[in-house]
Formats: sequence, structure tokens, C-alpha cells
Amino acid sequence: MKLRRLIALLLLLIGTARAFPGLAQDNPYGIDALCYDYFMMAESLVGDTSNKAFEVANEALLKRALECEDQKARTLHYVEALKRTIRFARTDPKQLEANQKVEAARQEVMKVATETGYPQYFYYAFELTQTYFINTRQEGHAQNILQEMLRVAQEQKDEYGLWLGERFIATLYHNQNDHTNARKYFLEAIRIHEQTSNATIQRQSITRACCDLAETYPVGSDSARLFIRKAGEGARIHQDSLRFFYYSSQLAALDGKMPLYAHYRDLCLSDPNFMTAIKATPEYFECVEGISDGDMTAEHFSRKMGGLQYVQQLVFLRELAIRQKRWDIAAVAGNGVIGNLYSAISRMNAMRIDEVSAAHGNYELSMELARQQRRSRIISSISLTLVIGLLGTILGFVLWRYRKLRTGHLIPKRKHNN
Repeated sequence: MKLRRLIALLLLLIGTARAFPGLAQDNPYGIDALCYDYFMMAESLVGDTSNKAFEVANEALLKRALECEDQKARTLHYVEALKRTIRFARTDPKQLEANQKVEAARQEVMKVATETGYPQYFYYAFELTQTYFINTRQEGHAQNILQEMLRVAQEQKDEYGLWLGERFIATLYHNQNDHTNARKYFLEAIRIHEQTSNATIQRQSITRACCDLAETYPVGSDSARLFIRKAGEGARIHQDSLRFFYYSSQLAALDGKMPLYAHYRDLCLSDPNFMTAIKATPEYFECVEGISDGDMTAEHFSRKMGGLQYVQQLVFLRELAIRQKRWDIAAVAGNGVIGNLYSAISRMNAMRIDEVSAAHGNYELSMELARQQRRSRIISSISLTLVIGLLGTILGFVLWRYRKLRTGHLIPKRKHNN
């Protein structure tokens, strides 16, 4: 009760603050001002599982949305509910039940988004769900949900859904090092982005898709350079620029333009967000410079290789070593690539085995119940047969005695008086 009173007080303060224009906030969603405040409160609490504050804020959002007939705010209520469901599902030991709860929440968002006419949230539900499956090591389910998303978008001829579906499926294949399939979906996603008049798609960045697509081509190839250049041209946010700097440093090193390489390297390393955005460590840059300068031994490279976090970095360093005719380092890097790919394949197989095992476990449970039912029926049949047999035996004995009595075989002879 104390929590509810506290939340009610906070909501009252929000409502009071709305009476003062100077306290108004930016509202990028374009929804009712009070709905926006409730939405932001729910959004800030969605990951807090220690109390029910989120539920109070999100219910207040729905109540206000219905009062002012704000359909977008109403849709956002269900989006937040899906996020909350996913937050609990990620740590739920009963994965099958957790998946069912997430699926139910996804269906609710899609239903409401269809009713209210906000397709972006219809497809956002797919995005949130596939991210949940990836984070819980269920990549097979993630691929299925994305294929469903793409199929629905194709049926509805929805350009936004097609753009998201192509891009997410491409990224999934890229993370699995399946360059052939990744390239096909990336190219289609980029084509949609370049030709669309949809403002929502146009506002989204194409940089990461271009950089990831560049990695599906041979290192330093014309195609790779083309899409790295496109990545720079399409940069929208700060992380886009970091990606462009990183890949530009690679091209400069391949071309032997070390001052230009150093310029891009410094732009990367001086940014506190670089390590999070790109996952390139200082050891990686040390390897680039050691190979380019010719003063790094294969043994030294082998030790530094453990600090690399991304198989594509090894692919690049192998190509750089080949161009520098450092065959010993190229061989070590090549072995590292093979080892990483083998580990990735093993991990993927393990994930799929886990998924199949979970499904199989459910199947086995059903089969065991069926087996128990069959055993019960067999036992019942045998018991019934035995009972019928016993009754038949008793009945036969009774009839036998009755016949004997009728014929006098068992009746003692009477003595007659003369």
C-alpha cells in the first residue's frame, strides 16, 4: 500500500507540473503530454523487478490514453508490457513457459498496433522478441520469428516491415559467419533504404548494415571499399562515425598509408564509446602496426591474438600479413580464424541442441503421459479379462452343480418304507 501511495503521489505531481508550461518536456512521440510522462516513468522502471512501480505507471498510461483517446499512447502501453514480460522471461528457469508468455505479449502488441494503425509497433514486437531469443541462446527461434516477420511484411506489402526483416535476418546470418546469405539480405535492405520515400525508414541509419555487408566481401576488395564509403555517407549518429573511422583505418593500413591509418586510429581510441561500439581492443591496433612495421614476430602475434574479440579482425590481420609477405603471421592468424569459426559453429550447434532438447523434453513428457495412459488401458483390459474369466469359472461351476442336482447325481438315495 505504501508503494501505491508513493506512485499515486508521483503521478499527482506530474499532473500538477503539467499546469506550468515552463516545466513541459520534449515529446518526440507526439502523444498526450500526461501520457508521455506516464510512459517515460514506465520506461524507466521496466527493468526494475524489485517492486510493482512499473505496473502502476503503465496502468496509469493506459487509463489516461483511453480517457483522451490517444491511440498511440494506448499502443505504447502494450509495448511496455512486452518489454516487462521479456525482462522477467530472460531469467526464468522454465524457458518453455517463459517463451509462451513472451509470445502472448507479442501477439497482444501486434493485435493492438493493427487496431490503432501503428505498423511500426507491430514490427517492433517482432524485433523485441527476436532480441529476447538471441539473448537467451535460442537463435533458431530468433530466425523463425524473423522469417515470420518478413513473410507478413511481404503479404501486407509493408515497406517498413520488409526493411526491418531483411536487415535483421542479414545481421543474424552475419553473426553466424554465413556471408552468402547475409550478403543477399543486406543488399535487399540497402536497396529498400535507398529507394524508399518512407520517412520512418529514411530516418534510420544504414551505416552498420553497410559496414557489416563490407565484411562479407574479401578484405580490401572494391565491393568492400564501396560499402565502407556508403557507410560514411549514410552516418546519422555518433556510433556511425566510429564505425566509419574503424573501417577506414583498416583500408589505410592495407594501402600502406600509415599516417592516414594513425589519424583514424586516434579518432577511435580517443572516444570513450569506441570499445563498446566496435569491440576492437588496443591489442588489435598493436597487431596492425606490428605487422605493418615488420617488427612483430609470429610468437608475439600469437600471444596478442588472445586479446582480439572479433573473428573478422583476425581475417583482416591475416590479409594484412599476406600483403606484407609475413607468411608466418598469416598462418597463425589463419589458424585463429579456423578456431574461432569452429567454436562459433559448436556454439550454434549447442544452442540448437538446447532448443531441440527443450522441445524434445516437452514431447517426451507428452509421450510419457501417453505411455502411462496406454499402460493403464492395458492393465485395465487385463484386469477386466481376469475378472470376466473368474466370473466365467464361477458361473461354470455353479451351472455344473445345478445340472448335477437336476439329474440326481448329487442327491442322496432315499429309503422307502415297504
